[in-house]
Amino acid sequence: QDILRSLDEMKENLLQRDETEITAAAILGLVSRATQKKNPISVTIQEPNHIPSVLQFWEESNYNSLSPLLQILLLKLLYSAPIGTPFLELACHGIHHLSLSLPTSSKEGRAFANSHKSHWAYYILIYKIVLGERVKKSRRGTRYHYPIWDIVHHLDQRKFSNSVNCEDHRYPGEMRADKGLTIARHLEKTIQSLSYQDEFSSRATLPRMNPACLTPSKKVIFALGDSHVLSLGWQTLQITTETGGELLRTIVPNPVTGLKAWHTRDATNFFTKYNLECCLQRLPPTCKTIILSAGEIDCREGIGGALLEGYSNECEVAVQNTVKEYVSAINIIATRYDLQILLLPVAPHAYRSEKNGRALGRGLRRQRMLIWNEVLRKLCGEQNTANKQRVFLLDYEESLRAQNDSSPVGFVLSPVYNADFTHMNSAFLPLLEEAIVKSNCN
Repeated sequence: QDILRSLDEMKENLLQRDETEITAAAILGLVSRATQKKNPISVTIQEPNHIPSVLQFWEESNYNSLSPLLQILLLKLLYSAPIGTPFLELACHGIHHLSLSLPTSSKEGRAFANSHKSHWAYYILIYKIVLGERVKKSRRGTRYHYPIWDIVHHLDQRKFSNSVNCEDHRYPGEMRADKGLTIARHLEKTIQSLSYQDEFSSRATLPRMNPACLTPSKKVIFALGDSHVLSLGWQTLQITTETGGELLRTIVPNPVTGLKAWHTRDATNFFTKYNLECCLQRLPPTCKTIILSAGEIDCREGIGGALLEGYSNECEVAVQNTVKEYVSAINIIATRYDLQILLLPVAPHAYRSEKNGRALGRGLRRQRMLIWNEVLRKLCGEQNTANKQRVFLLDYEESLRAQNDSSPVGFVLSPVYNADFTHMNSAFLPLLEEAIVKSNCN
């Protein structure tokens, strides 16, 4: 109850806070100076006065003291929850503090990476998306990742050309829920619903997702699927219509951790399938279109193994079979939930040095990804349009490539779009916007 009351208090504080916040680039500068080998500086972070102390999970106190592992786990939940503010605000400040208390290049950071590999990798992805890279404005070019920190704190200076109220669309929204509910009351009702297994098993009583940014002045599009949806989460799509108008949509990420394309089939008996179905059932009734991401994990670890369900020894045949099942399953899902589903292709991995001994594995993944996208492109293009088409491929993958002669497919992911060598940053959003228009979706 203290936490729920504090969330409401935070709402009022956010409306009155001072907007002279430090930028993401400045935070990275402080981290660099604090962790340099020669003469590191001591950095003291001024605690944000708009966040009640009970919500500052990074602080050590008698009331609330979490280990670095628990801080990272909570950070993951806050950032990836389809709520937005205030969870997003807390996640950003959590990153700010962890970047100095547990630097990625420190001895402690490396030890944590070895002992908790998957949690650390997820943390690094959020770290890269929230804070971005230190790139001078003169070097940014036309493709640049805008850090989530700057967007949340109104430090993003982009302009949306035809938008009357562009400021409203740059920020993930005030803490406001449907039907006049406070965000705390919405969370309380959700907790109560999840407390009863018999109610939760009923689709009619499943608590709906109700992001804080879902207000009358703001429209959103949900992105479901593997962790790659975090690459574009909380950014704003700007799509020019045929009539010259402009559609603005804030992307609300709703990751289904560990989702493979193979798991989307109805025959799957695995927690990722159950999680996906729960996420689909919780979409607001007004939701008619979603973005879906799957396939990268299949290409990375699930294709080519003779002992794995549904796969044969022939990699190309295995890929074709998996993509065919995937497209069929997504069409069933689209019909079942009356949705238009926009599929993301699998992006190639970025270049990494061969010195760490993993070059062979990465090369094989790039080969699988190439086959995957070719088959996905072919199958989506061959869909029977006699019925209402519900599934569309956002075909931008070829624009992500950078030539590389050491790669078995002749290319790697362009450095411009690289976040953590596996995931992309949001610099590819213009490509996504163009692909949406070209896909002929509604």
